[in-house]
Amino acid sequence: MRDTPHSPFDVPTCLARFARYSSHLDHTCDINKAMALNPAGFEAEKAAARGLKHVRFIDLTDQLCQQNACWAIRKGIVVYRDDDHLTGSYSDSLMPALETHLLPYLQP
Repeated sequence: MRDTPHSPFDVPTCLARFARYSSHLDHTCDINKAMALNPAGFEAEKAAARGLKHVRFIDLTDQLCQQNACWAIRKGIVVYRDDDHLTGSYSDSLMPALETHLLPYLQP
């Protein structure tokens, strides 16, 4: 599974500051997608597994990011519990997408 996008800051701290001082801040806590993802790392992982018969890769980036930003909050759920770990609530919300990716590999 592809690693989650990495934030250069602690997301909950940013959200707390934004909630308190939103009238003084000119940004949200969403993360720049280009800075958050490591395409070279993911490509290296895939290259290392090439030729291994039962290895598949799942990328849920589209559930964490859109266009140029990765969400700090999505559909009212806080996405990150620190700089790169998902909250339990957001992880639970990913179950349908994960099932969609996994089920084809689990069929006999």
